[in-house]
Amino acid sequence: GKRSVLCDPACSDDVALVAALAGCCDVVLLSSDIEPWPPALAQAVRACPIVCDISAFGATGPLAGQAADDATIQAMTGLMDTTGPVDGAALPVGVPIVELSTGLWAASAVVVAAQVLARDGVGQAIDMALFDTAINALTTFLPGHFAGKAASRLGNGHSMGVPWNAYMAADGWVLICSATDPHWLKIAELIDPALAREPRYAALTARVELRAEVDALVSAWVQLQKVEPLVAALSAVGVACGAIVPIARLADEPNLALRRAIATVVEPQAGHTVKVPGVLIRFDADEPLPPVIAAPDDGRAAAATLTPRVRHAASTARAPYAGLRVLEIGQFTTAPLVARHLASFGADVIKIEPHEGDSARGWAPHRDGTSHFFVMSNGEKRSLALDLRDAAGRERFAALIAGADVLVENMKPGSLERLGFGAERLHAINPRLVYCAISGFGLRSVYAGRPAFD
Repeated sequence: GKRSVLCDPACSDDVALVAALAGCCDVVLLSSDIEPWPPALAQAVRACPIVCDISAFGATGPLAGQAADDATIQAMTGLMDTTGPVDGAALPVGVPIVELSTGLWAASAVVVAAQVLARDGVGQAIDMALFDTAINALTTFLPGHFAGKAASRLGNGHSMGVPWNAYMAADGWVLICSATDPHWLKIAELIDPALAREPRYAALTARVELRAEVDALVSAWVQLQKVEPLVAALSAVGVACGAIVPIARLADEPNLALRRAIATVVEPQAGHTVKVPGVLIRFDADEPLPPVIAAPDDGRAAAATLTPRVRHAASTARAPYAGLRVLEIGQFTTAPLVARHLASFGADVIKIEPHEGDSARGWAPHRDGTSHFFVMSNGEKRSLALDLRDAAGRERFAALIAGADVLVENMKPGSLERLGFGAERLHAINPRLVYCAISGFGLRSVYAGRPAFD
């Protein structure tokens, strides 16, 4: 829950009140490009230990201080050029994806800054730009650009995975995601076993070049199928896929209900109920959701009870997560990015890979045998090849767990448990371990064990 205070920038009493509130807080969030702040308020904000300024273009550069909305940022960063029909016009993403992402980045930065403040007494000024966030969203398009290849709009296709697209079935749309050669073989076997033996399509790099041909083959097969049995058949062989659910049918989506992804909260003053997305991070699955933000008040009672905070001068602060040992069992994007972010803040990250390596190592384009995409998600780490199906590999992994602080993985739900490392075993080995499991639908899910990509 939040409290809300109305402030008229033209009213000196209101400005003084908000300045008093800001000077007594640990964290101030602001957007300096929206409206100039009166000097008294700016001075109070500078005294706050952690100040996070979220703006369109950041505090430096030729566009610093200019305001822009989400769609404009999508256009100016090239993000908008990646969306829309292959042969049609560029289209904005239909949700404010840049603002949502920037909000998550900003929250993460504040959490890191709060740890430094508690440990070293050093405050932080955080400069968060929507522009930077949008550039970071181009992960699947930048590798080709860096390799000198011309960018192309792919609709629902993927620049490095084929077949990966939306296909029209007999009774609705379905999305199929194939990221590796084994994925393709499973799809091809379902279409026609002879297709699985066709050498022209055997390698991912070849399928990327023959994208139109492969899509035509898959599309011709899919249009003869009904969505539900098609999804069941593909999921059964480990291929990520799903029906494209119209927003109007979200109320009937069973996993949303199970995970309380859509929740009802109460507006405290009027008593109205409001539907909102569920809270993503919660410490108790049965904990009730907080009410929506309270009606604005004058804030004077709150200001009278707060103690001023002082930002300490920056000194010899260590990296926020220096000394933290992180183990990652990650493929493609999510877990590798989590671990890379922790590494960028000073953590020692060991990436556990099978002997054949993370599948993303095979994603073109390559430079001197190294995938551009892989490096973007896996910089600043050490890597160790372990076969967790082998007794010696499991023994080595258990020893690593005993000395680690964090384990992050994005295997299919239940995979690590089947290898003998479920949550209870991990806790027995290392009670201090923070275990972060990432999956498409969650550990508690209607779709238990089902693979998924973004």
